[in-house]
Amino acid sequence: MGDVFIKNCQVLENRQLMEGTYLMRLRAPEIAAAAKPGQFVMVRTGSEPLEGGPLLRRPFSLHRLNSSGEISLLYRVIGVGTRIMGGVEPGRELEIMGPLGRGFDFSEAKEQSYLVAGGIGLAPMIALAEAMGDRKSKFFYGARTSKEVDVFLALIRQTPYEGELVLTSEDGLKAAKGMVTGPLAVALEEEPAQLFACGPRLMLARVAVLAREAGVRAQVSLEANMACGLGACLSCAVERASGEESGPVYSRVCFEGPVFFAEEVRW
Repeated sequence: MGDVFIKNCQVLENRQLMEGTYLMRLRAPEIAAAAKPGQFVMVRTGSEPLEGGPLLRRPFSLHRLNSSGEISLLYRVIGVGTRIMGGVEPGRELEIMGPLGRGFDFSEAKEQSYLVAGGIGLAPMIALAEAMGDRKSKFFYGARTSKEVDVFLALIRQTPYEGELVLTSEDGLKAAKGMVTGPLAVALEEEPAQLFACGPRLMLARVAVLAREAGVRAQVSLEANMACGLGACLSCAVERASGEESGPVYSRVCFEGPVFFAEEVRW
């Protein structure tokens, strides 16, 4: 982890993309300059925590970074904190701490790579797709509904990403019906390639199996409940695959992660 900043950042945009899903854009030059894809920030969702807002900050993956000093957060309303965020008007300031955690390492991504996202796990993968530039990659996205497919296409088209898109959805209306790990398994059989993934834990567990069977490495971004974001409270611990005779060994998602190699995690 490098430099960490705590800044009051101006909200430039806070737009609803679909019911319960929002895109927030903030002016945060220090954080944007220091951040890497896969890292996250902790957001104080209410300006007055003792007047109805949560006391603790909430973690959000960095969805986009740009050279003009802006960051974007893609988030879903699931509780009090995110409900407050959904009502924040442009011009307001929110206290942001970051960048935090270990991001993706794509320094050796010279050949084909597969980016895999499921649901709101899309959040950090857009930043990664942009940062990889003209490296050869294929983007697999698994959605629940056709509306989520529409949101993904709108977001990816705002970026310079030109790789192939492989889309699935549970309803099968605007994409192939099924889970995203289906076409991923076929692709790995035809052309093994390193993986970068974020999504539901069950999806990531399947990605880990597919990577092992294909003989490739997979970097996975995990989600966890966090209180501090700095590794002190241990609320986000995940069990490692390599335990010891004395018992299980754990890593902190906020500090040793959120990005891990798939073989490091006990699924």
